[in-house]
Amino acid sequence: MLLFQMYVKKEDVRDVVNIKRNVRAILFLSMSAVLGVMSFIVSPQLMELYADFAVNPPALTLFFLTVLPVVAVILLLVGLFIMFSKPDYSKVENRAKKYKPGEMIKVSELLDNKFEWKSISLMILLLVAVVVLFYSMINPIYSLTSQM
Repeated sequence: MLLFQMYVKKEDVRDVVNIKRNVRAILFLSMSAVLGVMSFIVSPQLMELYADFAVNPPALTLFFLTVLPVVAVILLLVGLFIMFSKPDYSKVENRAKKYKPGEMIKVSELLDNKFEWKSISLMILLLVAVVVLFYSMINPIYSLTSQM
């Protein structure tokens, strides 16, 4: 990630922790927003479309339309928890102790690589969510309209 290629002064190591926390919170909140829009705006219109065609929706679509609001609320709560929780500066400050005041420190030396893997896995989860939404909502619409 771009964050790990940066350099910061020893005095600014707390900002790195705050940026890391904010990026993670924004990812969770944006995923929650997308799922919320899908469940509260797109889903009702999709169900009306099935009702207009007098066709029962596929079981997979019904399942995901039921689960979607729950997942959106969980992601919202996790994002808000991350955003408003107090960050832990102890690890970063302990690693920064060996540097002189005003010295530039590479961010990758301050942070664990776990954060990068967590961000990558979160993006993979987002990709999986998009694929699932495609197959549970958009693909059935295409099959509905192609039968006409």
